[in-house]
Amino acid sequence: MERMKKIGAGFLCVILILALAASSAFSVHAAGHDCAGEDCPVCHAVTAGFRLLRVLSAAVFALFFLTRVPAAGRVWRAVKASPGP
Repeated sequence: MERMKKIGAGFLCVILILALAASSAFSVHAAGHDCAGEDCPVCHAVTAGFRLLRVLSAAVFALFFLTRVPAAGRVWRAVKASPGP
């Protein structure tokens, strides 16, 4: 069961990395396109890519914060409880 969790986590990481790379590559590729106006499909795709990047970066920050804050609290309590020099 533990091996399946590791495989699933690795697969999810690969998918996220591919999504970020594809979104970034498309944004760079479409940076100098000839805009068709208000309903430009390229502009909509670039905007969706930027939204994806924003959401994924917020999710990574939230996961980092949620996994590190409890550990930081335990360290702080241990330092506070230890006798001084």
